[in-house]
Amino acid sequence: CGSAPQLAPRLSVQFRRRESTEWEELALPSRLKTVILVNIPSHAAGRNLWGKHSSRGATPQSFSDGVLEMTGFHSAGHFGCYLALSQPGSLLGCSRQTGSTRLEQGGELKK
Repeated sequence: CGSAPQLAPRLSVQFRRRESTEWEELALPSRLKTVILVNIPSHAAGRNLWGKHSSRGATPQSFSDGVLEMTGFHSAGHFGCYLALSQPGSLLGCSRQTGSTRLEQGGELKK
């Protein structure tokens, strides 16, 4: 078994703001190994991927708000702390401020 490769160099995430026609690149943490996209406030017996909203400036999640949230983890240990201790993942972004979001792993994003 070896360690998983970093995801950031192989994943491209772009978003387009509602009022714009231009795509912008989302800067991903260099140590990122996992990306999780959710539209629910909690899972796995009530765990919240974003942690406590008030301490991170995040808006409370809701399955009916039409927003897709994105979070990530930099190691199996980081994910284990999330599962065991409810330590949140790295907040990457959400689709509330964007009109569109696109992801592609490997290669270049298609225009």
